[in-house]
Amino acid sequence: MIPQNFLKDLAIQHGVSDSELEALSRAVAGQETKAIATELKISPDAVRQRLSQVYHKFNVPGSGPVKLKNLLQLLVFRYQQPTRSVSDTTSHLVKPDTASLSPRLDMDTAPDASMFFGRIEERKKLEEWIIHDRCRFLLLQGMSGIGKTALAVKLAYEIKDNFDVVMWRTLRNAPPLKELLADLMDFLSQPEETNLPATVDGLIEYLCHHRCFVILDNVESIMESGQLAGRYRKEHEDYGYLFTKLGEVPHISCILIASREKPSWIDSLSGDKQPVRTFPLTHLHPEEAWEIFKAKDLSEADGWETLVQRYRGNPLQLKIVASMIQEVFDGKISAFLKYSPLLFGEISELLNEQFERLSPDEKEVMYLLAIQHKPVSFPQLEEGISIPISSTKILLALQSLGRRSLLEKISQEGEIFFTLHPEIMEYVRDKISENIFQEIDSVIIHQNPDSFNFFMEHSLIDANHENPGDNLLGAKLIMEDVRTRLIEKFRQKSLVAEQLKHIISLLPDKPASTVGYTRENAQTLLAVVEQDISRVDVSF
Repeated sequence: MIPQNFLKDLAIQHGVSDSELEALSRAVAGQETKAIATELKISPDAVRQRLSQVYHKFNVPGSGPVKLKNLLQLLVFRYQQPTRSVSDTTSHLVKPDTASLSPRLDMDTAPDASMFFGRIEERKKLEEWIIHDRCRFLLLQGMSGIGKTALAVKLAYEIKDNFDVVMWRTLRNAPPLKELLADLMDFLSQPEETNLPATVDGLIEYLCHHRCFVILDNVESIMESGQLAGRYRKEHEDYGYLFTKLGEVPHISCILIASREKPSWIDSLSGDKQPVRTFPLTHLHPEEAWEIFKAKDLSEADGWETLVQRYRGNPLQLKIVASMIQEVFDGKISAFLKYSPLLFGEISELLNEQFERLSPDEKEVMYLLAIQHKPVSFPQLEEGISIPISSTKILLALQSLGRRSLLEKISQEGEIFFTLHPEIMEYVRDKISENIFQEIDSVIIHQNPDSFNFFMEHSLIDANHENPGDNLLGAKLIMEDVRTRLIEKFRQKSLVAEQLKHIISLLPDKPASTVGYTRENAQTLLAVVEQDISRVDVSF
């Protein structure tokens, strides 16, 4: 069935030893374990151990006789496909030449990736995983705007000649699984008029016999909002079955899903040597980001590295910023850095879309990190969160925020500290300021402190620190922003001070259990306003 010389060459590529190759050759020829053991004069357990090593080196899943069947399917496919070298950038790889030199493409609705910048190393790594390692299921995961879609589309055109079919679909509108399967199978079955059903099993059967590269974009759209990351919406739980089957069942295709959130099941199947893998997409390198500025005709060299750092190399955010600099500041990056805040327009909208998907526990963690405005250890998180949350829930919230690419971890002297990216930090502070302003405004209108919620439940001071102003920079920035909002509404600083004093006067008859941190927060905010009025350096 498979020539010995081909089998030997393939074994060498995968690091299969001579003793393992002996067992493999006889197993492929149809010999039973006992017969192989007799012929090689070793125990059956030794035969099984050698074959187990072969399965591991070929990344073959399954158990028992299924493993040998899966391996044989892989070997037959590799033997049937002639090989040729690929692009210069990945000349060390070898890829099969498919039955047609022109694969069938269904990329008409995919975004244009012609203006693509950088990601050379990422493209090399993904191509190696897909073509050389023959991964069958990949998760491309990263925060909003980081470039998942553009990279997936660019990659598809670069490796298309390795496949019979290349397709792109978006789940942005969260289609029911039946609708997606019908759409996929309608295109896949057209030239052959196959009668495969539009089911999970029908799709997998097709993927077993045809080399396909299928991109499913915006997978976060079928995930539940308001819950920890990676949980499917009730009406889309059947997608979990589809993705699990695509990862577990051996096939000769590759499914790439792009998502802001990591599905909760994938960790149990993925690994560096497994056919299921996760690729976290992070920031652009500064020299790659510079290409974005040049494309926007920004020629000023001063400040662009600072700009890339501020927005953590997020391509979409940098494009939005570049347009602002061109239109408002005549292309002068230094002028933008001097006068403009981190957040505006579309950037705020992108972050708001992500924030609104968070669970209540995740929001509490982000509130604390924004108030602290510095890296915080896990014990400090436990101590600092105002609302009672168990250690387990805090851990799960941290894990979930990591799966959304919203958390930054820093290792210092063997301990892990958590913080937020600068633009996310500013967004959360702005969110807190808006909440506090709205509550104060409501209390002033209705003359009833029962309207307080966030202001009551979250401490913006640190009673355990001698100088809270030094310790809670985020709180200081929040208070200053609330002061500015109140002054914009009431027009006079003195009137704002009077309103805050009146609010404090409404609290004495209220028990501490019902007012929480309201009194301390209001007194601190009053001090900030009075300091602004008198221009006297009052300790904050």
